[in-house]
Amino acid sequence: MAVKRPKSVTKILNNIKKQDYEEKSKLGLYLTPHAIMGYHNMTHFVVIGSRGRGKSVFSIDAAIAAKEKYGYENVKIFYFRISDLSVKAMLANKASKAIDPILMAKYNLDITCKSNIVYNKGKPLIEFYPLVSAGKVGKGVNLYDANWLNNRPINPKTGKPIKRFIFVIWDEFLMAEGVEKKTTGDPVAQFKIYLEAIFRDQERLDYDAVKIFYLANAVSECASVLGQLFNYIPTPGDFGIKKL
Repeated sequence: MAVKRPKSVTKILNNIKKQDYEEKSKLGLYLTPHAIMGYHNMTHFVVIGSRGRGKSVFSIDAAIAAKEKYGYENVKIFYFRISDLSVKAMLANKASKAIDPILMAKYNLDITCKSNIVYNKGKPLIEFYPLVSAGKVGKGVNLYDANWLNNRPINPKTGKPIKRFIFVIWDEFLMAEGVEKKTTGDPVAQFKIYLEAIFRDQERLDYDAVKIFYLANAVSECASVLGQLFNYIPTPGDFGIKKL
């Protein structure tokens, strides 16, 4: 899905406080998770658009909303950036840049950070990983848990297995010029290593338990990523929703 911002929108955005998430959403100026979460039997979602439209915010919003509804122990969130430098920047200063103030206020978050995991009130919230390290640190072995979706605990009230979810977010999959291109190798291959570790031996369930978001700010150089993953090359300027 690609998003185009008309010139007139920029002026309106500048007159709205950043924290006023609901107002932006009502005006159609800020992305929300409602549309994507309304799709069924779909796992992969690519969102490409200009900066400031809320791509990162809405994807994390959807994941945190699931944690709030189903329990923190029943939802996993994995957040990827291409380089270790960008991940370190997000987690610096007690992860002050990891979660947008909009969501901090919306969910009354009290975050702390230990290693690569951000916690809310002591409960694991999001795990951050740089793709540059995928082939160097166990190839994601520590993420493997075949029983997490397959053998879910029984809800004593319903007699049925509880619902569990996994959210994967690859933010800024468009590689920047400079250090990232020189050091990461093939980020798509590295991303597949992580997916294989997370989902190996997991069965497809009778509900949409997995959502994977791919986020980028432009299409001019992201064809290699989308081409390798989905055999699709987006056309610059061809805005709209594409179902592959």
